Amino acid sequence: IISIFIFSIFLRSNIQKILLEQIGIKLSIKENMLLFFAGLSMIITPGGSGQMIKSYLLKEKYDCPIMKSLPLVFFERFYDLLGICIVILATLIFIFSIESLVIVSVLIIILSVLVLIIKNQNFSQKIYSKLKKIKFLSNLLPDDSTFQESMLIMSNRSTVLKASISIIFITLLDGVLIYFGFLALDVDIGYLKSIQIYYTSLLLGALSFVPGGVGVMEGSFTALLSKENLVLPLIISIVIFVRLTTIWLATGLGVIFSYVFSKKNSENNLE
Repeated sequence: IISIFIFSIFLRSNIQKILLEQIGIKLSIKENMLLFFAGLSMIITPGGSGQMIKSYLLKEKYDCPIMKSLPLVFFERFYDLLGICIVILATLIFIFSIESLVIVSVLIIILSVLVLIIKNQNFSQKIYSKLKKIKFLSNLLPDDSTFQESMLIMSNRSTVLKASISIIFITLLDGVLIYFGFLALDVDIGYLKSIQIYYTSLLLGALSFVPGGVGVMEGSFTALLSKENLVLPLIISIVIFVRLTTIWLATGLGVIFSYVFSKKNSENNLE
């Protein structure tokens, strides 16, 4: 489980690298990994929005304008949700679930609307204006079209295709991790069923906008597992174990690497 987790993180960080290179920010593999882990420290914020800390760190360490890299967080979350939707749709071919169908349908509509919005310059300018009103960001955001330019560059056809293929593979790989989590507690409901239940619960947590989906994800996960004729103590054990080996492990490692990233940045400034 740990080895799959680490490999998955490496692959996800590569998507970050691809997106950054599209806007002219080139990091070494080591620097890219440190930045990615630093972002994971804020993954439990609503919608993962706290990962905007990566734009701040890029500004501090590489003097990269915040608005230039800010779209990175949006697209990473977009691809995460896209990958999950596609995988759930694939599982529905073999195992039908009305809950999964409803949730994924709602999210597909939301993602479709977001795609249309990305191409709308007026909307992007409105987002920029709202960000300028935030005290912390007001003095850091330049008065130019950098944000809109980065959004358009990151959404070009070749980048979308490359990132989409990668995230589908990563989502399926993460599914193996989840399935092994079930097997670790001697529960085997099948790979497809395991990931369908997990990802449906994950989407519910994401749509709730509760930080990390805490409470909502666990509740829906428990409710869906209860249909598999498992006793409650075992269900709770599965939920806790899976959460510990996914979001909480990611957050813990993120905090550690965020500290390392910040420390190195401070040392460089002193030099």
